[in-house]
Amino acid sequence: MVGQQVWTSDEQGIVVLDNGRWHLFDKSAGFGASAMRYLTLRSDGRICVSYNEAIGVTCFRYGDGRVSQLEHITPTDGISGMVYYVGEDTQRRLWVGTGAGVDVVTPRGIDHFDQSDGNAGDDSTATAFFADHDGSIWVGATGGATHVFAQYYRGPLEPPRMTLLDARIGDEL
Repeated sequence: MVGQQVWTSDEQGIVVLDNGRWHLFDKSAGFGASAMRYLTLRSDGRICVSYNEAIGVTCFRYGDGRVSQLEHITPTDGISGMVYYVGEDTQRRLWVGTGAGVDVVTPRGIDHFDQSDGNAGDDSTATAFFADHDGSIWVGATGGATHVFAQYYRGPLEPPRMTLLDARIGDEL
């Protein structure tokens, strides 16, 4: 519930009951598809939704019976497949659980974590995201739960810088 609003999603789109009036938003409103799956409310008032297909996540604003400022985060941006949960940590980063691990959307880019990074599994479990009061988060996979100290995570590392000190091709400098 957002204020006097009740939100849900289904095969037809996002449905909101806003002060006694129903609104339906689907692909014709600018979303990536009509069949939508999971919703989350962000601390800045935006709402994010995932789809019943592996096409990513859309975050948007809602007001006066309309959606606006749609931001699509897709596999071409770095989302790793079908989305099973979407959640936000205390630093306002979006955590997206997929069938191939967890993607963290930050202002600097998308970072990916999977089983090789210590996750209990790569296949995220539906709605298995919990932001704990200490700033850490819990994420679930079919292999179990992973406790992430998100309060210490600073986002994707800066790309390394390279300085060429010397070069030689055959006998030439």
